[in-house]
Amino acid sequence: MPQRGRTVLSRFDERSGQNAFVVWAGSGGGLIAVVEDFVVRGTGNGQSIYALGTLDLSEGEPMVIQAPAGVQGFVMSAWQPLEDIGPLGPDHNEGGAFLLLPPGYDVEVPDGYYAVRCDTFLVVWVVRGMLKDGRPDAAVQAIKGMRIYPLTTRHDPPAMSFADLTRVAATLLPVGEDLDGIAYFEHLATVVQREPTREQDKQFLGMLAALGIEHDTAFAPDERLRAILTRAAHAGHVMTAALAFDSRSEAKLRWPGRSQWEEVFLTPHVDFEAPNVVELDARAALYYQALGESKGALLDIVEAASKYAALFKDADGAPLRGANSYQLRVPANVPAKSFWSVTVYDAQTRSMIDNAQGISGRDSYQSTLQTNDDGTVDLHLGPEPPADHEDNWIQTNPGVGFFLYFRWYGPLETYFDKTWVLPDVQTLERR
Repeated sequence: MPQRGRTVLSRFDERSGQNAFVVWAGSGGGLIAVVEDFVVRGTGNGQSIYALGTLDLSEGEPMVIQAPAGVQGFVMSAWQPLEDIGPLGPDHNEGGAFLLLPPGYDVEVPDGYYAVRCDTFLVVWVVRGMLKDGRPDAAVQAIKGMRIYPLTTRHDPPAMSFADLTRVAATLLPVGEDLDGIAYFEHLATVVQREPTREQDKQFLGMLAALGIEHDTAFAPDERLRAILTRAAHAGHVMTAALAFDSRSEAKLRWPGRSQWEEVFLTPHVDFEAPNVVELDARAALYYQALGESKGALLDIVEAASKYAALFKDADGAPLRGANSYQLRVPANVPAKSFWSVTVYDAQTRSMIDNAQGISGRDSYQSTLQTNDDGTVDLHLGPEPPADHEDNWIQTNPGVGFFLYFRWYGPLETYFDKTWVLPDVQTLERR
């Protein structure tokens, strides 16, 4: 999988730029991406068409993201969410021009823009469009209405270009050496060299300086230090995975005592800054899974945007394993105005599962989904399809752990008051 990811990144590099997209919109969902730097996106889903990318503000030039109506997403710095686009953003889903201002920019901002002040030169943006009648066409066309350009070219923006990679398999997340080897620290050194120093960064930068990672200094570890950092990267990866998949946080359970399903955010603070501490474990847990977040992710607004819950264990508290067979009974009357979905993710790549079935999830838009007489839906997870329930089955891979995300699109009152409860996954057969 890492090799496929690198192959796609090299394809991006051939045609990337501030105004270039790469489109990946397959049957039942897909991805649209812009790559100018090392870009990753975890826990996407098969019911959305994504666009994502990075912008480099290091030359001091503000950049414009012209978003059409109907797309939703967010803009992040290397540290935190900065602004939302769509129903939770200042445009209120009507679209508009978002002006990304570099760190220290003090020039007057022209009228007609939503100003986004950035605290790092690297800025990540993500938007998505939803399938319509199970088809991606409308979402792809909406996202292709986006324009990205320097502010100085606003009167004659350069044309956008699009490249279709619909049938190209890819892992766009850091895996292998990018997490478990010296490459992790090489990426970190690149970030430190590129970004401005904030007051709150100096304590951590002081520790990195002892490793030879600092501004205006080439990162050139000797063999002894390389061996130490390689071991450290692997240990850090294992620790972060444990924080994400086996958290000890008392706040993790969405329905304590009733279900193993967990909150994706292990904090009420979207920026992970509590009154007296920065919540490092909660931030590591989220970004190991999702690697991006909306500024309004924790807002409780009925019928707006989407909400998520994650599951890493079965009813007995055992990790979900690809060789076993499981059943999830989704109760009737799911509190979602638009639709609901369940997606299976490979625990190693944190990406939608790559299986022979070619399906990573099921959702209420699916016309062939079998519903019980009482309105419940039995979903089956396992390496082999259950008899007479193949339309409700998601194939898992023996030897590979996985986890689930349940999504509510347009969440309703019983989501927020927690009277609607998603039960545990039951293990039908262990292998």
